[in-house]
Amino acid sequence: MKRLPQQSTFELVVESLRAECARGGWNDKLPGARVLASRLGVSPPTVLKALGHLEQEGVLERPGERKAYRVKPQWVQKQGVKVSKAKKSVLILSHLEISELVDTTRTILERIKYKLVQKGWEVRTQVVNFVHVKTVQKSWDTLIQADENTPVLAVYGRPAIADWAKKNNIKILFLGGTKEGRQVTSVSVSSPDLAAQALSLLVEKGHRKIVLPLNDRADGFKEKIKQVTRTAVESAGSVYLESYHNPESPYFMPDVIRGMVQSMIKNHLPTAFVFLDWKELVAAHCCLAQAGLRVPQDVSMVLLNDQPEAEWFDPPLERFRFPSEEMANQVCKWLEKGKLESDVNIVPAKYVAGQTIAAPRNS
Repeated sequence: MKRLPQQSTFELVVESLRAECARGGWNDKLPGARVLASRLGVSPPTVLKALGHLEQEGVLERPGERKAYRVKPQWVQKQGVKVSKAKKSVLILSHLEISELVDTTRTILERIKYKLVQKGWEVRTQVVNFVHVKTVQKSWDTLIQADENTPVLAVYGRPAIADWAKKNNIKILFLGGTKEGRQVTSVSVSSPDLAAQALSLLVEKGHRKIVLPLNDRADGFKEKIKQVTRTAVESAGSVYLESYHNPESPYFMPDVIRGMVQSMIKNHLPTAFVFLDWKELVAAHCCLAQAGLRVPQDVSMVLLNDQPEAEWFDPPLERFRFPSEEMANQVCKWLEKGKLESDVNIVPAKYVAGQTIAAPRNS
């Protein structure tokens, strides 16, 4: 029995890429080295070496040093390859599993995926924690499965991921998040605008002791919310106290919000709460109930978001319904046309009136 020849990883990659070219898997351009490396389970340098080898063989070519490889037409004709139409692809990048995101965001992503798949797109998702870092991470170059042919949809985008995309010549769109001056196209609702609307309703009812917690939020976002809160409180003739009206923590955990609310109940009970997240509202409501306080008789509440479970809230919850369909349409338009009319695309949310706002007993 003859001994089977051993093959190096490099040789296996060359064979795999050559076979894919022969099958007609790539009509226009090959994916970048990082994407191919991720799919093959090898390192990008090995893929780059294999691509260079196939270029020397005459299988591949590229029009410039920084351009993507493509299958050489002469080789295609010689092999008699029947070329299939290349699939467009997009990478949805999130710091959490999609199932762990808030319901409104999940709904938007589901609609985006449905619309794109119907049009023949390949939609991939990847979890990378870019939300809690300030600068570009070197590991992203090999970790993130995108290249100049694969646009990225960053959920709750941050400046660091925008800087990484620019460095690597990758198109990126933010679905929510904060840009802090980066030239990135975004599609979102404006939470500061929603906060201003909710605060205005509360001030009109006579509220002054209004609390809007800021847990695990980006610095730029926090500053906008604080400014909106300050404006509302001072317009009512009261003094804005940042530590009281906008308490904050770097942690988004049940114990944190419970601790905040319990401390306020004990020391200086607010007449109204405004929450950015459903989970925060639920934790706070439990604390109020345990203290024998009722909504809205003792404390008013507004949610700057929506949740299917909100329909079960008693009394009916004052909240905002996100325009999921319109946001999904905007994202798909950007992917298909390569741009939108503006870099900043704010889609208005709908206010859903409820019964959780009442005039304060003691303002």
